[in-house]
Amino acid sequence: MYSKVAEDAFNEGKKYNLDTSAVYAPTLARCHFEIAGRQGHAGAARSLALMLHQGAGGRKDLAMAIKWLSIGYFRLGDSESLECLENVLQEEIEAGQTVIQGVDLARLAIRVESLRKMSDRVRDDVRMLCEPTRGRDS
Repeated sequence: MYSKVAEDAFNEGKKYNLDTSAVYAPTLARCHFEIAGRQGHAGAARSLALMLHQGAGGRKDLAMAIKWLSIGYFRLGDSESLECLENVLQEEIEAGQTVIQGVDLARLAIRVESLRKMSDRVRDDVRMLCEPTRGRDS
């Protein structure tokens, strides 16, 4: 769980991210998202990653975008981060980006897709386990 400070920083980031009137707004949004993300706010980590991927509020940094989406999923348990990671990788592959820092993006995309499918199956199995026993053997 994240703190009130993280929630406040995330809300400030969202406010600046929506502000199209000021040229500095995306930079401030990115800073606030990073503050909240470092404090464990999954939505902020995901928002920061997407800004890094797009180059909004600063330079585009695909490696850091992948890192923040991974943090969102693996450390913070945010399933939307895994979906975003899958989409980011697919966009980059379609744009012709094949390798970043020695990592083959197509191979990584296949692994992420497998992970998402496995995660979905585990979630479904857990749901079945948690359902009330309606005539099933224990």
